[in-house]
Amino acid sequence: MAASPSYTFSQSQLQPVYNPAQARSRNVNLAAGTYLRGTVLGQVTNVGADAVQTITVSGTPTGGTVVVNVSPTTINAPNTITLNYNNTVAAAQPLFDAVYGPGNTKVTGTTLPGGSLIVTFIGDLAGQPVTAFTKGANGLTGGSSPDFAIAQTTTGVLNVGTFAAFAHGNSDGTQVAKGLLMYPCTVDASGNITFSTEIPGLTENAAPIYWAGAFRSEELVGLPPKAKPKRAPTVSDLMTK
Repeated sequence: MAASPSYTFSQSQLQPVYNPAQARSRNVNLAAGTYLRGTVLGQVTNVGADAVQTITVSGTPTGGTVVVNVSPTTINAPNTITLNYNNTVAAAQPLFDAVYGPGNTKVTGTTLPGGSLIVTFIGDLAGQPVTAFTKGANGLTGGSSPDFAIAQTTTGVLNVGTFAAFAHGNSDGTQVAKGLLMYPCTVDASGNITFSTEIPGLTENAAPIYWAGAFRSEELVGLPPKAKPKRAPTVSDLMTK
């Protein structure tokens, strides 16, 4: 969910042409770029994905352990997980629960060695990037050159529904107008939004847009000429073009 900006603006704000109390707004994330006041925005289609990481043991070891370096999300949680050479799925689950909290990972796959432990991030960690596991100590014994490998098989993607400038010919979701940007701003590659025309250096992670209201067509940026009526359009007018 987009955070609520904590600033107050004045002259650079896009204003409804009449009945301002009936205009409706919300805070959204913006794609990287430079935006003018009144930019018509569409919502980029962004399908979320749960992060998945896989641990495998090779070389048919007959004993020993491996250490997986992890990034804990619970207080005082360990930052390593030690797996036996023949760890089962059931035995691995509580180890990941201790690091990420119960209900935030699901361990599947087959028993080591020869099999793979597949860790899917769910619950509070679903649909977002998760720091990749890294290899720690290899304490495997027996077998033939026993070793283990870690792969981030799926990178977590947050379904944030980022907004970007409307373009009629696009196919990424921005071809449908969803709102009007209240203030001019610039957005960096990390999604940080700077409103330099008001307070130099002020950076937020969300920007307010109007999703309903009536506005002067000449104050809108990026609206196709055929969608500019003589009267002031409403945002609902824009979404039908």
